[in-house]
Amino acid sequence: MLRSGVRYDARVKELVERVPRLVPAQPEHLPLLEDLMNLTIRPWVEVMFDAWNQGMAHESIQDDVVNGRASLILIDERVAGVMAIRDELERLHLEKLYIHPDFQRQGLGTRLLIDLMTRARDTRRPLTLRVLVVNPARDLYARLGFVVTQTTSEYHFMEWRHD
Repeated sequence: MLRSGVRYDARVKELVERVPRLVPAQPEHLPLLEDLMNLTIRPWVEVMFDAWNQGMAHESIQDDVVNGRASLILIDERVAGVMAIRDELERLHLEKLYIHPDFQRQGLGTRLLIDLMTRARDTRRPLTLRVLVVNPARDLYARLGFVVTQTTSEYHFMEWRHD
């Protein structure tokens, strides 16, 4: 048990201590990336929009791969997720962060976000993202200091600044 009263889970420590490796996604990874999207984001899209457009999902991830924005997240050479970042002059924008269910709620997303926040701070740019209003990942972003800058009926647009 930690001083905060939170039960310490050795599995969390084990995962967080293992360093995730980011590898540029390649076109041959597209079927794997689409499967990952189906496992992670599809349920939230279906809750929000009552439908899933596989063609649109394919085009979205393919665009990130072709334009060099998408990276596979590897833990011990296992695919733990995908992350896509738009590295723009005025900001870093987290386009996608999809963590495989086997790796969720173990600190991996937090670690990756903290690494991105450090990169944003070091380059003096904000880190931005959008998240579906029904997606519980918004709680992780808020816990890390992201603030909602705009809300629509579908999305929260969030930003983290290094101030």
